[in-house]
Amino acid sequence: MIVKGLLPPMKKFIFIDDSPSDHFILKRILSKYQLEYDVMCTVNGADVINFLEMSKQDVASLPDIILVNLYMPDFDGWGFLDSVQSLYPYLPKTIKDIHFIIFH
Repeated sequence: MIVKGLLPPMKKFIFIDDSPSDHFILKRILSKYQLEYDVMCTVNGADVINFLEMSKQDVASLPDIILVNLYMPDFDGWGFLDSVQSLYPYLPKTIKDIHFIIFH
């Protein structure tokens, strides 16, 4: 339900991929179809793990969706998923509601 004069909260989206051109394409697609997402793009999954650890009590800052590339140099998607799995038992329920989308 939308109350007149109030907009629903913008969805937060984190995109982890080692290709800046893919970051650009994702942002263009979201813009073209007027999808309301606050997008954070990064080439490093370790930065996202640190962000999740630091923000786990600040529900408003947590993303709704994390899209992660499995095959990247250094800290790849597999390493990211292993780190999330080790964090998972210690995270509050709200962070467990994040949707993960995995691609290669």
